[in-house]
Amino acid sequence: MPITTNTLHIPLLTIILLLPSLGAAICWVVPSVRLARLLAPAVAIIDFILSAFVLVEFHLTGSAWEFQLADRRDWIESLPGIAHLGITYWLGVDGVSVFLVVLTGLMMAIAIAAATFMITERLRAFLILMLFLETALFGVFMAINLFLFFVFWEAMLIPSYFLLGVWGEGRRFYATMKFLVYTIFGSFLMLVGIFYLWSRTGTLDMAGPSGLVAHPLDPTAQTWVFLAFTLAFAIKLPLFPLHSWAPDAYSESPVPFLIALAGIMSKAGAFGFIRYCVALFPTAAHNFQALISILAIIGMLYAAGLALVQTDIKRLVAYSSISHMNLIVLGIFALNATGIDGSVLQMINHSVIISGLFLAVAYITARTGTRLLPQMGGLGRRWPLLMWLFFVFVLAGLDLPGLGSFSGEFLILLGVFRENAWYASIAAVTVILAAWYMIRFFQDSMNGPEKEPIEPAAEPAADAGSVYQFPVFQRLIRGDLLPGEILLYVPLVLLILYLGVKPVTVTRRVDPTVARLVTLVRSAPSPGLGGGP
Repeated sequence: MPITTNTLHIPLLTIILLLPSLGAAICWVVPSVRLARLLAPAVAIIDFILSAFVLVEFHLTGSAWEFQLADRRDWIESLPGIAHLGITYWLGVDGVSVFLVVLTGLMMAIAIAAATFMITERLRAFLILMLFLETALFGVFMAINLFLFFVFWEAMLIPSYFLLGVWGEGRRFYATMKFLVYTIFGSFLMLVGIFYLWSRTGTLDMAGPSGLVAHPLDPTAQTWVFLAFTLAFAIKLPLFPLHSWAPDAYSESPVPFLIALAGIMSKAGAFGFIRYCVALFPTAAHNFQALISILAIIGMLYAAGLALVQTDIKRLVAYSSISHMNLIVLGIFALNATGIDGSVLQMINHSVIISGLFLAVAYITARTGTRLLPQMGGLGRRWPLLMWLFFVFVLAGLDLPGLGSFSGEFLILLGVFRENAWYASIAAVTVILAAWYMIRFFQDSMNGPEKEPIEPAAEPAADAGSVYQFPVFQRLIRGDLLPGEILLYVPLVLLILYLGVKPVTVTRRVDPTVARLVTLVRSAPSPGLGGGP
């Protein structure tokens, strides 16, 4: 059964969790925006370094599912008269969440650094909201108590609402309301499921001898609570057919927030499937394995097909992201060690690649004044550095061997093949489609005859906003990549190359946690996928 340890004897996870919020408070009171512009990325970088230290301190375990670096304190349980609500402040990391904590630290540092030159209107408020969002994201991946997890899950929505609604582009109000309605509906059903779990078990802790994993519900109860949790996670991910909010939200989001939304928040949905749906409801997960796998395959093909016909490069990358996130779900619901290992590895790869592609969209749009492929051409001759760095992410996006995404997708398809060869064979078609739309994206933008950038109709007003947000109305960037733009790319490129040759860095730490999950599922009787050739 799960246990918790903390060999450091300091609340490292709590420090990492609260540091961004402390930084946000300081940014609020500093006398100038210039200081806030320096302080916010500094806080995010320090937090990333601390999160990387968590990975260094994470010890490999042979067989136990162990939450490490745990920090547990009395919270609501200590209040008189409500000592039996099962609500505690309890943080910890296992083999899956430890990588998502480090990934959150890295991607939020990149996103906040990008915001310092991509956002000009109300920059201080933007940075403060991004730091609060970072705290919520850390909390989702660290929480061991289910109520605490839900608090952070909902806390993600508050800064996201303003970051999209205030700083978004074009149809931002429509995209914000759609995002809000979808996520609140899913969260409400999950809250009902949490209350039901507490009423049946008397606890909301994941770990310990009296925890939820050690005392699963009966199969009938598992079915209904599994569906409640699955809906919330499927929306956040997003899984077909609950994905329709994502293209609009991704298209209208400012790129720094988009790195957090597509790069990290979508992983919260996949993480929820692993940590809660599979671990707490193994019988239901097995019973719904085939249905969710089929939905994931449909989502992969559907989103990849839509990516093929997009002329807006931001929507093209958005549909690419949706397709690959559905592949991650397919790997999780292979319900074997190979598939889940590949899904965790692919969560990291997807975050890095999709963030790099959205940064490329921002850089290209700021220089051409358009997001439409038919109006581009020959950009590589004009900006060769942009072309070559963009090319790395294009190759990673089409799963070139030797880059990070290849090993992740290979493990997913291998794990699915072991359960059902038909599903794996159909899913493999998306690899061809991904190569098609990625090569088309690169070819139409970087090669071919050169086209002149769109010039602004008039001199931009002083408060008209950033060239990265509203490039059609702004004076365009004339030259190749700027030093700040290159700096954002460096850690992403290095990580893609490293994970391409050393994926075992991830899989060997994930294996003990995944082995425990697979044991839980395999001990639960159900039909499974079956029926492969």
